[in-house]
Amino acid sequence: MEIYLIKTGFGLRGWTPEDEDKLRKIKANDVVKCELTKPRNVLFHRKFFALLQLTFENQTKYSNLEDLLLEVKLKVGHYQEYITANGQVVYIPKSISFGAMDEYEFSDFFNRALSVCAKIINVSNETIEQQILSFY
Repeated sequence: MEIYLIKTGFGLRGWTPEDEDKLRKIKANDVVKCELTKPRNVLFHRKFFALLQLTFENQTKYSNLEDLLLEVKLKVGHYQEYITANGQVVYIPKSISFGAMDEYEFSDFFNRALSVCAKIINVSNETIEQQILSFY
């Protein structure tokens, strides 16, 4: 069962009426296993792509947005190392999809990506963050 909860001053409650129904099905003293994640905010996702677009438009090294995205993922360490049969290390960028990262993980990724993008176009983090606001 998947359930969305909201923390209130009185504890955790179901986020929707359906979630409340699911929560009621759990009996007193039942032991349940929970994995807490915070669902992604679509506006924050758009903010990241505004950051990427702004960076792309103010640089000359990358010929397309996809190459820039790959570079940012690699520079922030968002990759998996793979060692080939002949011992060569290959870095495979990980996904930033909604299913792959919750809000907390994406927030950390965004902050590191912001620093990488600021360095690429040689501006401060504050300057690039202010410029993003005009994009989305």
